[in-house]
Amino acid sequence: MKIRLLLLVFIGVLNFGMNPVAEKYKTSKQNLINKNLEKKDIQILKSDNIDNDYRDLFSEGYEILGYSDFESFEISTSSMKSQAKKTGSELVIYSEQFKNQKASMEWDPFAKRNRCYSSRSIFEDCDRGEWVYIYKDYYSYNILFLNKVKLNGLGLLVEELSVEKRKEIESNYGLEILSIRKDSDAYKENVLPNDIITKINDNKILTKQEYEKILLDSKGEKIDLEILRKGKIINKQIIVY
Repeated sequence: MKIRLLLLVFIGVLNFGMNPVAEKYKTSKQNLINKNLEKKDIQILKSDNIDNDYRDLFSEGYEILGYSDFESFEISTSSMKSQAKKTGSELVIYSEQFKNQKASMEWDPFAKRNRCYSSRSIFEDCDRGEWVYIYKDYYSYNILFLNKVKLNGLGLLVEELSVEKRKEIESNYGLEILSIRKDSDAYKENVLPNDIITKINDNKILTKQEYEKILLDSKGEKIDLEILRKGKIINKQIIVY
């Protein structure tokens, strides 16, 4: 019994001291760190649809610096702000989804005193607290750390085609456009969300790695994009930043 109690106390102390936001943090793009963060306020925004909200933020010039995905008891916005300061992020968006309730060990300085008053016990030290076993809400968290950055590449947020999309267009080649930066040449040339890039300079595109390599090799140049939109092929010439 004593061993079990000590183990529960140890777990409680460990959970109390850990910041799951920091523990589960993964870097996405190191070069987007904001070196002048001390001069800015960090915004913390809760999202009901984090994918859609990020697409809107991307169009305004924000990109993901890193992210944290985990399940935990309820966390504070201060833990997110703390990690944002460490990573140089100026904006944090997060989603919080209730999962269930789980038991947690917490120190209650009045636990024995309350029990003494209710039982009128004269054998206990009523002035001492103790670790108590309580149930708390447990959540799934998805947290994105972002910075507003200079325009680079084509200013497009793209993803590889899903199985459903490949079946729809009857091709394995292409990247779907999710969002377009409003300050980009692509936006001015009326490239649209849900367009599919099928070719760049007559080269079929299969992966994001191929796409990024072409852009890296074509900085400052205009490239030819072949785009599939609602079953029709459209050709655009876009500047690579």
